[in-house]
Amino acid sequence: LGAGMDTDCGGFMDSKAMEKVIDDTKISGLVDTALIHLFKVQFRLGFADPDSMVPFAQVGSEVVNTPAHQQLAREAAEQSLVLLNNDKKNLPWKASALKTVAVIGRNANATANMQGNYYGTAPYLISPLDSISKYVKTTFSDGSDVAAATALVAGADAIVLVVGLTSEGQRPGDETEGHDRTQLTLPDSQDALITAVVSAAAKASKSVTLVSMNGGPLDLSASKSNAGVG
Repeated sequence: LGAGMDTDCGGFMDSKAMEKVIDDTKISGLVDTALIHLFKVQFRLGFADPDSMVPFAQVGSEVVNTPAHQQLAREAAEQSLVLLNNDKKNLPWKASALKTVAVIGRNANATANMQGNYYGTAPYLISPLDSISKYVKTTFSDGSDVAAATALVAGADAIVLVVGLTSEGQRPGDETEGHDRTQLTLPDSQDALITAVVSAAAKASKSVTLVSMNGGPLDLSASKSNAGVG
């Protein structure tokens, strides 16, 4: 509170902790300061006013998922993509030149994970696998069975590996609220999966398109320098 943290979304400033602060006259004033800050913002937002006076209270569900908002969401998604390497000019794909695409990886069929934290009820969720499948025949492996994943390489015209982090559950190395990561490398032996798939692709004279889905930073230098990753 003394540092200016007026709110706590976790459990630090619970009732037991705050009772001690309020009972201590030397620091109880910090509570008043924090509440003044909070209520000032709430008053400015119209929390104490009737709905008729608050413009935001007139906004209904009819403005959710409108074509304009869909377009804005698409633009935001497109601007968030970063192309790290395309030396072999494998991208963009030409669907007419592909019969089968092998889609591999723990995030290849991700849906809810793409929303991160604090989200509403999406009207639909389309995974990378779903999206690619709309344009070309696909085969799929989540990568948990490396042998099964590499077996898909031979029958595919293109291979896409979708790796990264997940916010669904607190797993070592992953990202989620209330959980500190202790590494920048890919968790769940995903680097080993990449190596195995790239090796199988190299033997078949094919390259691999790697997609990393993550909100926090990752060290992808090994994959970026891998000649088999296109």
